[in-house]
Order: sequence, then structure tokens, then C-alpha cells
Amino acid sequence: LRRYRSSYLRRSKVSWLQTTQINQSKDGSMKKYKKLQELVDRIGHVAQDRNWHKSCFSGGCYIHLEVSEFIEALRGKGDSTPEEEAGDILVALFAVLDWYKIPIAEVLNNAKKAIKTLEEDPDVGRHGSN
Repeated sequence: LRRYRSSYLRRSKVSWLQTTQINQSKDGSMKKYKKLQELVDRIGHVAQDRNWHKSCFSGGCYIHLEVSEFIEALRGKGDSTPEEEAGDILVALFAVLDWYKIPIAEVLNNAKKAIKTLEEDPDVGRHGSN
């Protein structure tokens, strides 16, 4: 499982520090990313201390489980609220991000690009009319 992690790290051309420097120079948003990155790092330390395996295989299973529990909470099933389950999704996701050393700034920049594409192209992401 570690070979997949190493493979991703070798393919990653931009380090977290370089990414945050790019973001800081582009839009001055370093403070926003830094706080989130600190949270990712904290979750990563907890995952390591508790020996959670957050590779793409087992980490993906945790994310899938938490998303399923979130959907169940939205339906009013179970004892958890949607807010609690949404938090659990983030914890599982952040643990996987930490495992692969994927910087949160890069993730958020890609989310911004996706949102911009959705806003600019009315046909992207359309699933029919409701």
C-alpha cells in the first residue's frame, strides 16, 4: 500500500510550500489555506497515532462509509445529524489528504476552478430538469 503513496509523492511536482507561495502571491489567501492545512495535519497525526490505514484502498472505504452515513442522516435514519456526518466525511477526507501529502490549497484551487466552469458553462454538470 505504501508504494501507491510513494508513487503519488513522486508524481507530485509542486510541494506544499511552493503551492502555498503561489497562492499567496496570486490572491493573498495564504491565511485561509494555512488554517485548513493545520487541521489536515492534526487529523493526519491522530490517524498515525491510532494506526489508521488511510491509503487509497482503506481510506476510500472510510470516505464511502461516511458519505453513506451522511445520506442516511439526511433521510432521518440513525442517531447522527447530517452536520455530524458531514464532519466525519471531512475527517476521513483530510486523513487521506494527509496520507498522500496532498495540500489543501491545491484541493481548494481545483474546487474553485470546477465552480467557475459550472458557472460559465450552463451545459456542464446538467442532469436534466427537475
